Amino acid sequence: MINFFYIHKCLHSYFRKSSNAALLCKPTLLKHRSITFTSNTIDLWKKPALVLLIFSTLSISACSNQKLSDSSSATESISPAGTPVTSPIASTSTPSITPTTTPLPTIAPTPTLQSITIAAASEELSEKGFEEYNQFNYVTAISYFDRAIVLDTNNYKAYNGKGIALCFKGQYSNGLPLIQKALDMKPDYANGYFNMAMAYKLQKDYDNSLAFFNKALAIDPNDTWSYYGIATIYADRGDINTSLEYLKKAIDLEPVVKDVAKEQDHFQPYLNNEAFQKLVG
Repeated sequence: MINFFYIHKCLHSYFRKSSNAALLCKPTLLKHRSITFTSNTIDLWKKPALVLLIFSTLSISACSNQKLSDSSSATESISPAGTPVTSPIASTSTPSITPTTTPLPTIAPTPTLQSITIAAASEELSEKGFEEYNQFNYVTAISYFDRAIVLDTNNYKAYNGKGIALCFKGQYSNGLPLIQKALDMKPDYANGYFNMAMAYKLQKDYDNSLAFFNKALAIDPNDTWSYYGIATIYADRGDINTSLEYLKKAIDLEPVVKDVAKEQDHFQPYLNNEAFQKLVG
């Protein structure tokens, strides 16, 4: 390979030095394609025309070689399909990061609940049972519920009614399984969750009671008495601010709750509370 830098240096010195200076170069450094100098030494300063010819020839050849080299590099860096080929330099660059997508969790479909048809005669008896229950006639209510169950063993309302009536009689071990039986038969039965909450509330198990009140509200957000039940629990705990929040929700749904709250023992300690008075009128 010709040392162009050395030749250029020699030629540059030729023009700068005086005409008496001799510039000697080795023949092996002046070989290029068809131009070959075989003499041991060449007195270049005596042949200025030859110097110019050599300089021009070597410069043109150097440019041609550079273009060919650039063209070759460009050709090698692109594949026939036009896809860049990884070069040694490119391989040392930071590799591209393919973003990963976290799969969304699979959401189980909401089960389709079967509607339960209750025989008309059994339905009528269970309604009479709830009328007696609301009058605190628990024994009479239980008799109606028993008759309703005899007529139709699928009457989940009768199991629910009998269960809560037994709980109000203090028979929790007999009453709670009946309410649970109603919920097993009808998992979207809001009144069943409400009565389960009441059963735990009677036992002063307020944590479980709150949990079941909230389950009832999850099914029926307009369940006035679940809001009221939660309000009474927080009132009994002495948390009047939270109690009034839930009491307001109950009153907004049914204003009659105002009169109930004024009379019940849960709110007696707060009768002189300004916020309570403002809420109930």
